[in-house]
Amino acid sequence: MIRALNLVNSMDLTQGGPPEVIRNLKKSLNQDKKIISVLCLSRLKFSMILKFIFLTKARSKFFKFLSKYDIVHAHTIWSFRVALLTLFANSLGIKVIFSSHGYLDDWSMSHSVLKKKIFYILILKKLFLRSNIFFSNIGEYQDSKKKFSYADKFVIPNGINLNTFNQNQKKKNFHKKKIVYFGRIHEKKGIEILLKAIKELPTNYFKTYCFEITGPGEPDYTFKINKMIKDFAIDNYVTMLSPKKGKEKIDYLLNADVFVLPSYEEGDSIALKEAMSANNAVIISEQCRLDLVEKENAGFIIKTDKESLKNALLKLNDHDLDMMANNSRNIIKKYFDNNYCAERVLKIYEDIHTGSFLSKDWISD
Repeated sequence: MIRALNLVNSMDLTQGGPPEVIRNLKKSLNQDKKIISVLCLSRLKFSMILKFIFLTKARSKFFKFLSKYDIVHAHTIWSFRVALLTLFANSLGIKVIFSSHGYLDDWSMSHSVLKKKIFYILILKKLFLRSNIFFSNIGEYQDSKKKFSYADKFVIPNGINLNTFNQNQKKKNFHKKKIVYFGRIHEKKGIEILLKAIKELPTNYFKTYCFEITGPGEPDYTFKINKMIKDFAIDNYVTMLSPKKGKEKIDYLLNADVFVLPSYEEGDSIALKEAMSANNAVIISEQCRLDLVEKENAGFIIKTDKESLKNALLKLNDHDLDMMANNSRNIIKKYFDNNYCAERVLKIYEDIHTGSFLSKDWISD
């Protein structure tokens, strides 16, 4: 039996997509056997890291723990802890996978440029050439390969358990249609663009639509978004809500009509796929890399700017939102079923473990 240790900063809601990706993998692959285990890096204090580096006994104990696994699967990249643990795994002959999760996207690479460049040259470059790289869409790979060199790489989208969102429990809003941003409150998500677009919408627009923003975030940035809402005098039309999780999240998305994500950077947004599973039309940026939205008439794809988003919001009146919502859910059903995507990951694990390349998800240039 293959055992894979998944490394993630935290399984907390504030960490965005990676914890949910791991939960979905566990839900599918751990039904009969415990294939997926999780190590939260936030639990490895700096003092523990120093012990692993300088004390033979502590390092040997940790090596004994690592040696239980066939694969170490890292869901974060720009981290000294991850680099150290994957180096330890290499020394034990354990295969390593790095999941991109948008960390190699242009937007991400335009922040803390010097630190990332030094980190890549000194540490990551060798690790990438020894490891397998997991992309959730071909677009990020095509963009990132211009900057980085990889060894073996593969592309498998993130899966969603459609049954979590019961279509029959969808609630219809008769008074006003609800447009929601649901996800991390973070500068890369384009929430400021959304507020600027809302500010320029005609007053009669709000007779038909209202806006809600919900999700976890750093207090300083959440305060900034709240302040913008008040400064723009749109607080009668835009409501900030506390983060939703579990059943509350499911009910919330089933009570929405349109999901908006004008993000500057996405690997393969779980929040987007959850919103689509809950029968919502969507407005997303090109960086979400989901062309199926327009191909199958589930919503609009926009540039990451105010005018493009404003125009998409205004176009909602001219389209059948119920039909778009149904198309959204059908996209998830056809292409992103959780069990199907998880089985593809398992086949990659088996290939890595056996040294074969039988999966069709491997990329060959």
